Amino acid sequence: MKLEVEQRVSESPSGLLSERYDLGVFAAGWDSRCAWLVNAGPVRIGRSILITYPEATEESAQTRHLKLLGRYLPTVSDEVNYLSAGGKSLRDVLEGLVGIVSDLPTRRPLKVLVDLVGLSRYWSLGLLGWLLKSGRAVEVHFLYASASEYRATVTSENEQWVFRSGDWKPTPIPGLTATSATGARQMLTVSVGFEGRRTRRLIDLLEPDELLLVRSHGRSAMNNDARDNALLALVDTLPAGRVEELDVDILDVAASAKQISSALRRGVVLADGSEGRGRSALLVGPKTTSLALAICALEGDLSNLFYVSPDRYEEVAVLGVDRYAVVEVKLPWSRSFVGSDAG
Repeated sequence: MKLEVEQRVSESPSGLLSERYDLGVFAAGWDSRCAWLVNAGPVRIGRSILITYPEATEESAQTRHLKLLGRYLPTVSDEVNYLSAGGKSLRDVLEGLVGIVSDLPTRRPLKVLVDLVGLSRYWSLGLLGWLLKSGRAVEVHFLYASASEYRATVTSENEQWVFRSGDWKPTPIPGLTATSATGARQMLTVSVGFEGRRTRRLIDLLEPDELLLVRSHGRSAMNNDARDNALLALVDTLPAGRVEELDVDILDVAASAKQISSALRRGVVLADGSEGRGRSALLVGPKTTSLALAICALEGDLSNLFYVSPDRYEEVAVLGVDRYAVVEVKLPWSRSFVGSDAG
């Protein structure tokens, strides 16, 4: 599958959206960036889906964002559906999204808007894979906002911000994961985040033969320094010659996907000269880099995409945003179709 990727980036959300979408998918999470849609422009949406978390308290950020989006979406949407994530697995929610989209009456390819910040990577990327592979969508646009500063509610001795605590488990994303051949050499790509030591433990669990570490840089010196420190914890004691590092721009998804694809195809030459190897990715760092890795998977450069499932998620307050982005992922028109009514 060949994809076209474009993005619009601005220091202000105003005017970034002025199109009509058949479908919009949003989530009322704790991150304040999940609600920047309300200032993005005169968007119109056929049907909006809003994922909710019923266990949230009345005073929580999730409830505040639910009220904000719950007031806004009906003013720009023909119809709004609510999908509760309460008591459900990640897969259950993804299947709920797919079910709603499958029941839409239109038979033409859809144009879809997805909030990359508010949705779990498992949901946003799993939905992207299903939409494009099934031919149900021709374009999927993603909303993102780059944080300039965070304030953590949980810290550790080695990590400035803790987003996920407890044990981590690599969880395959449906539609973006295929079982590799038994005994194949494994090349693991890791999008580096802020939690280096925990990521290192997961890498050791997966036991890759080769490692590609993707470090995403943005404007925030504080965030860049935190990722660099995490990288130091990752590379400590790793065997020389089997590790490659790659720097990408946090908001240039198109260029990031091309850089990662090139590195994957080039690879690190194994000492025994073996050719066949599985290529997997671990999604730890920024969601934009996870999107770039999903694009690589859809284009055939990665065979397995792993979401990180922790014991629990920790709330981290976003104190500022330095840039806003709309990332467009498209199938070329000549290859985009859905089944006709004639069968």
